[in-house]
Amino acid sequence: MPENHTADSMTVRRDDPDDVVARLEEDIIFGRLAPGARLTEDALMSAYGTSRHFVRQALVDAERRGIVRREKNVGATVRFYSADEVRQIYEVREMLTRQAALIGYLDAFALYTAASGAAVLLVMLVRRRRAAGA
Repeated sequence: MPENHTADSMTVRRDDPDDVVARLEEDIIFGRLAPGARLTEDALMSAYGTSRHFVRQALVDAERRGIVRREKNVGATVRFYSADEVRQIYEVREMLTRQAALIGYLDAFALYTAASGAAVLLVMLVRRRRAAGA
């Protein structure tokens, strides 16, 4: 579980699922949580100083974002993407970013967030269709 948090982040109770998922995402991005690592509610409650309710909400949100995988009777783990999936995600994100920039309606942050989420969803859809056809 993440151990690199400062004393300040550990003493303040965080009861905001958006904050918890942002911190979880940061720990995954910076390698403090490796792909496939098991994410137990108790460990996350301790690491992020929040309640079980908010940890559960954060895990649901993280699963929707495609960074966590949850399985019934198994629990949550950090999602693993193959090199090919990462390449596909970046290709789709680049295409969506270009299209949105041409439209000119979105600001930079919203553009990045929307493109990243859509790219992950598209790759997941392709994976499901391939699995259904196999």
